[in-house]
Amino acid sequence: MRFICGFLILCLAMTAILACFFLTWQFGSIEFSRTANAEPVLVTVNRGENAGGVIRELFNDRFDSRVLRLWLRQNPGLTQLKAGTYEIPPGAGVRQVLAIILSGREKSYQITFVEGTRVKDMLAVLRASEKLVHSLPAETRPEDLPEILGIGDHPNPEGLFLADTYQFRLGDSDVSVLKRAYEAEKSFLEQEWQSRDENLPYSSAYEALVMASIIEKESAVREERPQIASVFVNRLRKGMKLQTDPTVIYGVGDRYQGKIYRSFLEDRNPYNTYIIEGLPPTPIAAPGRDAIRAALHPDATDYLFFVARGPDSREGHIFSRDDSSHRKAVQEYRRAVREYKSEHAGELQGGTGSSESVPDTVSESSVGDSGNAGTAGSN
Repeated sequence: MRFICGFLILCLAMTAILACFFLTWQFGSIEFSRTANAEPVLVTVNRGENAGGVIRELFNDRFDSRVLRLWLRQNPGLTQLKAGTYEIPPGAGVRQVLAIILSGREKSYQITFVEGTRVKDMLAVLRASEKLVHSLPAETRPEDLPEILGIGDHPNPEGLFLADTYQFRLGDSDVSVLKRAYEAEKSFLEQEWQSRDENLPYSSAYEALVMASIIEKESAVREERPQIASVFVNRLRKGMKLQTDPTVIYGVGDRYQGKIYRSFLEDRNPYNTYIIEGLPPTPIAAPGRDAIRAALHPDATDYLFFVARGPDSREGHIFSRDDSSHRKAVQEYRRAVREYKSEHAGELQGGTGSSESVPDTVSESSVGDSGNAGTAGSN
């Protein structure tokens, strides 16, 4: 009888040892297994989904379900998954996969509204995104957005959305991105308005936004924007017309095809700053943060004019205090353009460029008696 009892105990002990070896081997298989994907793969974890299901999906059911449950019980800290869509790198281990999902750092995408673009351009960018949920009707126009977004009475929402890059996740909609851009603009403008320089010729933060949009379109050189702002601020203080070409271009709409005609300068519309006094009624584009800062913190100068240094907008502008100096600067600009055309004649005639892309004159009134601020070479 003792022999039989001893034998049974030995068998049980051997079974336990073999079971331990088996589980250790199986647990090791789980620990050291890697996903088979050669490229990053997206996995979506639904609310309430358990870790075992996720692992079985990613590792092609290669683990015994009972062993997997035991392993997860031994690692309870890896089971509290967060719903979302996650990017799993190639050859990821089980622990790495679960750690990514536990972090809650979902796969994100981005969309960029470029500084100086218009609302219609933003809508085109949103429509082109394959990752966003498209809640906006296909026929949505810029003027429809205030009602859709619930952002108040704005017949023309130009400039109300901050030019910036926005991160979003799968399931986010175009409407949500626009609301974020609107809130970002509103918050940043209010912050800068509160810290603005004294004695600026704006009656509201919105007027500063209008100015910022003009500054944005006038210069592609970040460092000179406060100088550009100073010119316009000085002209407003003196009661001079702004006479800035980007407002003319905005006012004539689709009639502008790369060249400003005298008829455009004489066109009677509320955006033509060769005709109207002061600022146009709305922004003409989406300004970035630098342009908003420049509008509210302009340099202290006595400049009243500026003109591009040459056909390359990255070269910036020449600033002048009086009409005589401005006329000389305009001549320098024209000389630079002639030299450029001479050096690149083959390219301009061969299809890689066009004569209209490199203007040979600034607007006629920029060198006449009207005292234009000078905008040749605007971005």
